[in-house]
Amino acid sequence: MTGSSIVNNGTFTMNGSANATFLEIDAANVTLSGNGTLTLSNFGANAIGGSSSTNVLTNQETIQGAGNIGDGQIGLNNQGTIDANQSAGMTLQVSSAGGTNTGTLEATAGSTLTVFGGTYTQTGAGKFLATGVNSEVLLDATSITGGTLTGASGGKFVAENGTTINGITINTGTMFDVNNAQVLNLAAGTITNQGTINLTSTGNTTEIAINGAVTLAGTGKIILSANANNFILGSGTLTNQNTIQGAGNIGNGQIAVINSGTISAVDSTTLFIDTNSSGFTNSVGTKEGTLSVNAHDTLTIEGGPFNNFSGTTLTGGIYKISGTLGFAGANIVTNAASITLTGTTAEILNTTSSTNGLANLATNASGSTFGLAGGAKFTTVGNFTNNGTLNVGAGDKFSTGTNGASDLTNYDSGTSTLTGGIYILAGTGQIQFNNGGNANDIVTNAANITLSSTSTLSSFIDQTGANALANFVTNASNGSFTLSADRNFTTGGNLTNAGIMNIQKSTGTGSTALIIGGTGVYSQTGGTTTVDGVLNASGGINVSGGFIYGNAAGITGGKQGTLVGNFGLTGGTLNPGDGLKKIGDLNITGTYTESGAGILNIDLDGTVANTKYDVLNVSGAAALGGTINIDLLTGFTPIVGDTWDVLNYASETGSFTTVNLPTAPTGDHYVFTCGATDCTLTLDSGAAAANSATTGTVATGTISASPARRVSRNLGTVASLSNNHEPLAILSLATCSAARMLVSISCGERSAATLSHGNELHSVASVGSGLATVHNNVAHNNVMAASTGSVASAVHNNVMVATRSISASRGGSSNESSASVSAMARLYVCAYLPSSVARTMGCSN
Repeated sequence: MTGSSIVNNGTFTMNGSANATFLEIDAANVTLSGNGTLTLSNFGANAIGGSSSTNVLTNQETIQGAGNIGDGQIGLNNQGTIDANQSAGMTLQVSSAGGTNTGTLEATAGSTLTVFGGTYTQTGAGKFLATGVNSEVLLDATSITGGTLTGASGGKFVAENGTTINGITINTGTMFDVNNAQVLNLAAGTITNQGTINLTSTGNTTEIAINGAVTLAGTGKIILSANANNFILGSGTLTNQNTIQGAGNIGNGQIAVINSGTISAVDSTTLFIDTNSSGFTNSVGTKEGTLSVNAHDTLTIEGGPFNNFSGTTLTGGIYKISGTLGFAGANIVTNAASITLTGTTAEILNTTSSTNGLANLATNASGSTFGLAGGAKFTTVGNFTNNGTLNVGAGDKFSTGTNGASDLTNYDSGTSTLTGGIYILAGTGQIQFNNGGNANDIVTNAANITLSSTSTLSSFIDQTGANALANFVTNASNGSFTLSADRNFTTGGNLTNAGIMNIQKSTGTGSTALIIGGTGVYSQTGGTTTVDGVLNASGGINVSGGFIYGNAAGITGGKQGTLVGNFGLTGGTLNPGDGLKKIGDLNITGTYTESGAGILNIDLDGTVANTKYDVLNVSGAAALGGTINIDLLTGFTPIVGDTWDVLNYASETGSFTTVNLPTAPTGDHYVFTCGATDCTLTLDSGAAAANSATTGTVATGTISASPARRVSRNLGTVASLSNNHEPLAILSLATCSAARMLVSISCGERSAATLSHGNELHSVASVGSGLATVHNNVAHNNVMAASTGSVASAVHNNVMVATRSISASRGGSSNESSASVSAMARLYVCAYLPSSVARTMGCSN
């Protein structure tokens, strides 16, 4: 090819079979373009070369098959696809002109693409692929900068003879092998590894060589085979964010190592972190590194200093130890890191003295964690202070001194109070401490305690082995007590909460439960109680402050989101859902009494009960009072006819003192009503009147008034009753006939009654009549005080301005029927005509 461009829209075939067959690039830059294919037969002596090492083939189409592209004679600019897909394999062998790739260089169909020598720069979408079982890209003494390496469906990459990678990304699922006695160089900069690099020594030195400051980024792995001759070495600093696991030597005394990923010993052969004088650091800023040691395995830090250990304090990093972690001078008195000992073989070893590096542990610092798992037992040599987290798993035991002979300084025997620190105990895990002679043990919790998973074994025990929470009575304002994963905890009697009480949902078919022993009472004066499991208090649940949350919705199996016991809300706030503005379904097995400063919050985010709006279900009677707040969550816009059944009960007395409703859409209004078994909210069309009641002025979208009274359904008697949820009574003047009450009429100068929406009274003028009728917006309580021969004073106090038949006709629901026309007329006659006339109409009194 001597011209600058070849356009191939057909099929171009090189058919070498016994002798070398050549395509020569004999111009400075030849571009092969078009939508055709250049196919090389399954013969290794097919070659694309050229007359000068400075000549370059620019490929914009597909070249496929077997042979040699470059032949050490020309450079390559690949903008299309070069595919090794024959069993004889294909070799890329560029001259000193090098290779650039913005397209795809790949091995498929079980073939091998050998990249022999040369330098390749990838930009844009440039990538190497190895796709299919036994497909392989072999990087042989080559250098690749930028772009991606991707192996899929059994394809892999192999590095030999000092290959160098620089600034590349190894994609997820990619296998990259460095075989026995081979070296892979990492150039200074960042290598993003999302795949797996295997260092596979079988006895010879096998290396990953660091050249400068190298960051190994991503979530991938470097796996070292079970051989001491795997090395990560070189010059400079390795900052590791990957997982490096296996056996061998990281550092070889030559490099500094900074770990914010994971370094894990998982083989019986020791893994060494052996650094230069800059040492090893197991954290980067707020990002903690992890050192992990499997059971019966060993990870040893040596060479330079271990920068996380100073004096007698271990600071920073996460240490998950089932085997042996060793370092020089290990004598940890203060843990300011995160240490978890798992199993009976876990230890931190002072390699200088071959002694237990945790023998003198006395303090768990703020923000730190000391954990036991897998049956581990730990005993301090003396008193212990926990300002961080003490995490004791199932079957594990933490003792302050032998059998709790020493003090847990967080416990004040004078006040019977546990103060400060976090204590997480799962299943049969135990913490044993000396109670200082106070047999009451922990009466007040001012710490953070979590008990999880089922167990009947006491979590805290004193030096006598007695249950140290048997007399737990008070959860202080700075205390937190959590039950999770089907844990049941029974108190010795009454329990008062002013802090955080959290009863989480079941993880199976059981229930997580706080049970107040005997006939004890659960009282809350402040703080929060969240009941996604069960709170059972046969003596009752009394709330005078703070918040009560809980949610049974969306939970399967077990008894969830239930408060068992008569519930009294005299202060504080009850809010179905697991927090403010969170939707939920909360159950009370017992009665419900709300009064005084008590508040019931209901959030609406749709029209599906329990999942899109709050519901409170009460199995017994409800005595209503206090305040109910109903609000819309941001983004929810209701439409006319939407109805929410927010409170259910067996029966009720009383009424909410204050009802606060959301602002209705322009031209519409909300109707809130409490019937015999439930309280509902409905959005009705038409604007409600906004006048002043005797109880005060009502703000837009808000109801605030005293409980109302209304007329009895017994039309023969005009009575003054309270909270019977009667249908709306439409009142007019004595001079207007009953029949004319159902249309818009003019009754002279004494009255004007305008009815619309079918029996909906919007205004009643009382000029010169003595009749006072006030529509004080949108509840269901009607007030009528009538006596024989007198003018009635009717106040629609928190009035539902439409009869329920109107809402029903729009798809709503109601607990009551509408007043009939005849009933309206009879009510009018009995209420307003002189008594002598009224009696002749069948009215009593």
